[in-house]
Amino acid sequence: MIQFSNQKHGNALLNYLAKAQSPTTLDTLAQELGISRRSLYYVIHKVNDELNEKDLDGVSNIYGEGYYLDSATINFLKNGNLSKKITATELFNLDSLSTQLNKHERLLVLSFFLVTRNGSSINYLANLLNISRNTVISDLIEVKSLFSKEKLVISNTNKGKIVEGSELIKRNWALLNIMEFMEIISKSKLKVDNSNIETLLEELANIDRGALTSESFMLVSAFLSWYFAYLKMGTRQLKSFNSFPKSSIKLWVSHFLTKFGIANKYENDFISSLIASQPHNGITLSMNDHLYNQLVTVSKKIVVNFQSNSNITFKQTEKLIIDLTQHLYTTFYRVKYGIKFKNPILNQIIKNYPQTFKYTKLSLKPFLDFINTSLSDDEIALIATYFGGNVRENNNEVTNNVSKNAAVVCNSGIGTSKLLLYSLAENFTHINFKGPFNLIQFENINIHDFDYIISTIELPYSNLPIPKLKVSPIPSESDWNSLSMVLTGRKQMQSNETKSINIETLLDIISLHCRIENPTDLKRDLQNYIYKFKNKDAKHKISQIIKHSTFISKNVNWKQAINISLAPLLNDYSITDKYETAILDALNKHGNYMNIGNGCMLVHSKPTDGVKKLGTGITVFKNAFTVLDNPTKFNVIITLAPIDNQSHQTFLSELLNLLLDKNWVTKLKNISSTDELIAMISMTNLSL
Repeated sequence: MIQFSNQKHGNALLNYLAKAQSPTTLDTLAQELGISRRSLYYVIHKVNDELNEKDLDGVSNIYGEGYYLDSATINFLKNGNLSKKITATELFNLDSLSTQLNKHERLLVLSFFLVTRNGSSINYLANLLNISRNTVISDLIEVKSLFSKEKLVISNTNKGKIVEGSELIKRNWALLNIMEFMEIISKSKLKVDNSNIETLLEELANIDRGALTSESFMLVSAFLSWYFAYLKMGTRQLKSFNSFPKSSIKLWVSHFLTKFGIANKYENDFISSLIASQPHNGITLSMNDHLYNQLVTVSKKIVVNFQSNSNITFKQTEKLIIDLTQHLYTTFYRVKYGIKFKNPILNQIIKNYPQTFKYTKLSLKPFLDFINTSLSDDEIALIATYFGGNVRENNNEVTNNVSKNAAVVCNSGIGTSKLLLYSLAENFTHINFKGPFNLIQFENINIHDFDYIISTIELPYSNLPIPKLKVSPIPSESDWNSLSMVLTGRKQMQSNETKSINIETLLDIISLHCRIENPTDLKRDLQNYIYKFKNKDAKHKISQIIKHSTFISKNVNWKQAINISLAPLLNDYSITDKYETAILDALNKHGNYMNIGNGCMLVHSKPTDGVKKLGTGITVFKNAFTVLDNPTKFNVIITLAPIDNQSHQTFLSELLNLLLDKNWVTKLKNISSTDELIAMISMTNLSL
């Protein structure tokens, strides 16, 4: 509840606008507050005077839309600037939190206190969270269930309830959740004082591979505050841990831990691996770094795979390889030392960029072979942002031939920063977006060169002379609407991609022109007709794949296999002989880069290499073959003749879904006739 204004109806106005999802009309506000329009004008004027005294943006009006509050103003009004600074140790010895939490917040705070403290009674937890004993008992049941998924258990001791399990699992859990926990604690007007840790961490910029990114810096400092409090409250120092190689990081960590009374080589290895696994700004890796040089080779292969699979050629390949190598450097340490990463925008990336995510997943085999294990979807989604940003860079040249300029401030890492920049350029072509800038770069720009600021973090400035807007690195629908209102003065139009034929609307249209005798039967017949039409169209699309597909039982070498697979496309004039020649030349030059895993090859080349019309097919070979001197065996060739960069995307998307299903691929490779192959294709959603 916001309690800021001294004006009558002032706080009611601020609370309503803080909750509103979009601008609110004057009439609606007057009705909600129970006052006249004239009185409302007066209240808005007086409240804006109060906000201005605090250097906050006031209640603003978008012509034709209504009134709204800037997100930074809302954040200040909700959280204020009166937080009391305490140490992490003091935090976990508090008797009570001064604010009421919702259930999700309560469960996370409860979990942290159980993990950190060396015993907490039900009475203590009830007083801490300002809830009843019964509510604590109910919450503990849910926390117990959540912890069981992490292989952690809640046990009873004479000091109260504690969490038992692997030290590394508990620390990983804390690392994944510490930022959300600290944000919840701030609601109680408390702020954990990390200043001594932050001062020491800043030294890293001089001896390490570059300064931690802003987000990494905040994460590491928050985690270390918890970590030192956690070690103080019990005998919890590690008795074993994978050795971290001798380095400037390890030497610095040794001195750092000594200042906090810790002289344990396993703790040194743990903290060193934590820091090495976090993103850095301006990494300057030595060319004598053996790991770096290995990852450069791996990154080159991944980029070749992505370009081949997506039929896209990047304009700045070398820059992409460097950026990707730097990212994989930290990914390597996370994987090697079991440091989990939770991507808060994973679902948004998979939803908004499904093709980019799938192509990335398909292209990462060189890195998976290098680390000899798999990657989580969270890690893959982060890597996908590098490719997503470069794909958009191919399609969008940000020009200066526009009337407005916007500075984009983003500390989320190279991949998500570029992806945000080019997504903005795609959606608002009348604005020149510059950046992405980190905070240091932003401090040094000429603010008067810009008309707007778009940022993924709260900027530590309250008196900027131009509008600013905070959004997620992968903007949500709400973010896009806010951006549209600020940058264009109107809401974003809803996508029409999901529009479909509505039977009820058809009936309404028909009824305007004639009398319907039997609406039930008419509705049924219309549904049947439309289904029949759609089904016929789908069958036609599948037939275009089936006619180019076959099963081969005889032994063949790789060149013969490609010739046989391309023959149906050649016979119906989808391609010319030039297409096969281009494919063979590419394989001889680059090796079996067309390998897409599970014994499958995606045989393809550029549209300019002899493609006459869009075509694709699947050929299954009873006996596997190898390409050149590579031992990898193939049973399946998917042929693709693309006419451009877009027309075949639906087919590839559906195909990738199938190829990620190992059971489907195994069944495909075990067929024994062309009829079986056709039957399998007919049961899929493949279309061209």
